[in-house]
Amino acid sequence: KYYYDGCPSWQFYFPFHYAPFASDLQNIERFAKDVKSFQLGKPFNPVEQLMAVLPSDSAHAIPKAARWLMTDPESPIIDFYPKDVPVDPNGKAMPWLWVVLLPFIDEDRLL
Repeated sequence: KYYYDGCPSWQFYFPFHYAPFASDLQNIERFAKDVKSFQLGKPFNPVEQLMAVLPSDSAHAIPKAARWLMTDPESPIIDFYPKDVPVDPNGKAMPWLWVVLLPFIDEDRLL
């Protein structure tokens, strides 16, 4: 749908750190109603998108007026930018294959 009809929802995201097993997809048709009920919403503006994906060490890439939100301990969204991020080796030997367990961004709080 995404490639032919456009983005069905700007708010939807896969709320897990791990991909589903193939067996999880056995009854995928039961989720069809969820896909049909997507609310389109609106995309993030460029600054919001950067704030949703960059770590606080990259706050210099954000306009000055918003930098404090990523770095100030008093920021209402400082929990989006943890200093220590847990990782799960997930059975892999090389660190670049590990799963980074970043917090999911609450869109309403970010905006």
